[in-house]
Amino acid sequence: MSEVLELTSIDGEIVHYRWYATESVWLPFLGLRWVPEKGDYTALDAFTVPGMRNRGLHKRFSVEGLDRARAAGLRRAVAF
Repeated sequence: MSEVLELTSIDGEIVHYRWYATESVWLPFLGLRWVPEKGDYTALDAFTVPGMRNRGLHKRFSVEGLDRARAAGLRRAVAF
């Protein structure tokens, strides 16, 4: 795992995405390269389409992502 974009769809329509990385990544919104420590899980961006908000999707996928990171041996989460 280095840089991952996860897409979630319901009935064929993308309703949520999450972008995260475990290695160095360019952050265009800050104009710099983030170099995480070994074992870091860096949450970079997430979005839920307006019509699917307030249903707990962001929380659900955040928890699932952290669970996968922990299972992969990552030990610290950093979010931007």
